[in-house]
Amino acid sequence: MKTLSYLLLGGCCLLLLANCQRNRYTPTETSEEFIRFGSGGGFTGARTTFTLMDNGQLFRHESLTDSTSLLPRVKRKVYKEIFNTLHQVDTTLLGAQQPGNRYYFLDWVRPEQSIETTWGSTDYKVPSEVQSTYQGLMKLVRTEE
Repeated sequence: MKTLSYLLLGGCCLLLLANCQRNRYTPTETSEEFIRFGSGGGFTGARTTFTLMDNGQLFRHESLTDSTSLLPRVKRKVYKEIFNTLHQVDTTLLGAQQPGNRYYFLDWVRPEQSIETTWGSTDYKVPSEVQSTYQGLMKLVRTEE
């Protein structure tokens, strides 16, 4: 009888744990805070957009084919570090709108504020904090693809 009770209790615990999942988002139903980044322009005007959610989900959207794909989830330690880094960047460094023929962008969306930064113009120098954050995100995407 005691063994049966332990088995039932263990089974209930497993069922509860199975239902404890992180939120799953879609490209249209996003988290409250996320980062959108990528590049576009050039001869075709194509735009590749990556979206990193605050739970580690990562999406890729290609404008020419209007296709979106889910990339492998980013490890918790990595995405937490990225979001913490952005929280430490002086927001006055963000928000530039200096696209060129070929442009790059980093959009940081939070419940209280959305900041879109675009650069690529030859006469504009992007702040080093923004550039290093963008390069880190792109490195992450290259390792996740």
